Amino acid sequence: MLYPPLDYDDGRLPDNQPVIQTRNVTRFFRWMNVLELSGDSYPMIALALGKSGFGKTVTSQAYMDSLPSLAHNGLPRGIKIVVKPRSTGRALAVDILKHLGETPRRTNVYELGDDAADAIKDNMLAFLMFDEADRLNEDSFESLRHIFDSAKVPIVLVGLPKILRVINLHTKFKSRVGLYYKYEALTRAEVLDVVLPGLVFPYWQYDTTSGDDKALGRLIYKKTGPSFRKLRMLVQLASMLVATTSNGLETAKITPEIIQEASNWMDAEERYERQNDREDKELDEGQEPGPQSGTREQQSEQRYRANREGWGHR
Repeated sequence: MLYPPLDYDDGRLPDNQPVIQTRNVTRFFRWMNVLELSGDSYPMIALALGKSGFGKTVTSQAYMDSLPSLAHNGLPRGIKIVVKPRSTGRALAVDILKHLGETPRRTNVYELGDDAADAIKDNMLAFLMFDEADRLNEDSFESLRHIFDSAKVPIVLVGLPKILRVINLHTKFKSRVGLYYKYEALTRAEVLDVVLPGLVFPYWQYDTTSGDDKALGRLIYKKTGPSFRKLRMLVQLASMLVATTSNGLETAKITPEIIQEASNWMDAEERYERQNDREDKELDEGQEPGPQSGTREQQSEQRYRANREGWGHR
């Protein structure tokens, strides 16, 4: 029985795991379609930003995997490059060339940038995507601006919000940014009704019409909050725990006790769990909500963010 790594960084889902159609996936696909259209007139640089664990890499890779290959070269109409730590402008240009099957022949950073831009145009790419873009520095930003101006193709940078601190220092680059996308946190309703039913793991069964399964889902959300990464890791770890004791029984399944055990093996945020226990009790007893406004799921998210600020984002 094979499991993917607990934290697969390239965003590629296991073969038997379809893309779960969350709000972020639906909105990001439409946003990318809009960005690609800018290439027909005035290409834009676009930023897709979100906190760690919100599914940026998985969502962007899902879009890349949905693209058909171009007839003339077998490549998709766009390429995705994961920015390496402390990547230089030269390294960025070399990565573009290698992704397009080109062999870098020059060493000067500006000449390499020209070669990368020529390769982009020769291959008729519709866009470039850079994941982990918050790793870009001043040198690589300048090289990227040069390539953008020369190739005249839309570019999307996917990363953490801290990238804005660097972009704001580069007026010429910032002025070319015309489109922003914000990855939203999963709501509890989305976790219970969309994400958990869509997960595929051995021994994982989830029926949205089952009261017991909904209770299990609420327990999982209390353990992980709106982080898609933590949620997936928790369910996967629970599945592996069941595998160690099931003796191959087909009737074995993940239970609340297994989720609790798996959570104990992770860095569970217990203060968040206790806060949600109080929230559930108040709402189930019909008490009026506190100072938070909005739906029950929105109130839960507001409490989660407040708690995260109190913990200092440990």
